[in-house]
Amino acid sequence: MNIHNLNSVAKFTFKTNIKKTSYWIWFTLPISTSIFLFTMLLLNKNAINSYNSKLSLLTIMISLILFIAMFFSPIVSNELIDDRSSKINEYLFSISNSRNIIFGKILGIINLIFFTLLTYFCLLLIVIFNENEIKITFSKIYTYIGTITLIQLFILMILGIIWIILFASFISIFVKNKKKILYSLLPIYLFIGISAFITLHFYAKSLIIISMFLPILSQLFSSKLLLLDNYNIYLLISEIIIQFLEIYIFARFFNKEHKKYLFK
Repeated sequence: MNIHNLNSVAKFTFKTNIKKTSYWIWFTLPISTSIFLFTMLLLNKNAINSYNSKLSLLTIMISLILFIAMFFSPIVSNELIDDRSSKINEYLFSISNSRNIIFGKILGIINLIFFTLLTYFCLLLIVIFNENEIKITFSKIYTYIGTITLIQLFILMILGIIWIILFASFISIFVKNKKKILYSLLPIYLFIGISAFITLHFYAKSLIIISMFLPILSQLFSSKLLLLDNYNIYLLISEIIIQFLEIYIFARFFNKEHKKYLFK
């Protein structure tokens, strides 16, 4: 795999999608929701405690995973389906191979996701440091959670994002009609919904071993245990290693399958 060609395709994909009006329409949705959440937070600031703060953070993480799936899964599917007919991609194929283009496009969408999340984070910091009441409230919440826990949650979030993009990419190789993209992605949304339901309504520690091998559920359930039950760091490391191995195996399988379907 040529790293230079991979990065070139990733940059092209990033720049193409960030210029689209549809991206910025979706981009504004969490901002309007955040205004409502900030209002509710300030109205109930006296009720903030350790449990409520951690449960709220878990709910926000689940919402982010679902938002990323609904926002970016169609984008990556459209990118891969376009490879069958786009004149631009005909040129790309003339200077690179299909594997570089496919994984370059996936990398470009992942970069777009992190750019979006980073922008939201910067906007959050601006609000926090310019509103004293919000700053005090978030400082109180931060003392209940801590830096290490936030870093661990961020790693789990990255794993969840990678799985969503890989699933959407894999499904897209079987879709020939772009009008059916949204219907074809419904299993991803359904799986995330089921995983969220299990995470929020079940608390049996026996689920730890099972969830370690299941994408999305592993990230959500581990986040819950990490926040509410001081999740064992060795189990967390084991889970991360298992998940990265599964991602590697799935990526290899996807690379094999897309050669059969996407470019035939």
